[in-house]
Amino acid sequence: MVDLHNVGTFNVDTRFKTDYLNELEKNSYKEAGQFKHRSFRYYDQLTAIYAKD
Repeated sequence: MVDLHNVGTFNVDTRFKTDYLNELEKNSYKEAGQFKHRSFRYYDQLTAIYAKD
């Protein structure tokens, strides 16, 4: 979906700015911003449980 080589550039083929998705996600979850750089206990166990769905 996002071309990692051209992050932040304009994709000529699709006329889609690749950094748009990152900005959209950042603006959509403002309440979660405080947890962005925190480590969570039991993260691996929780992802193992809920990733199966």
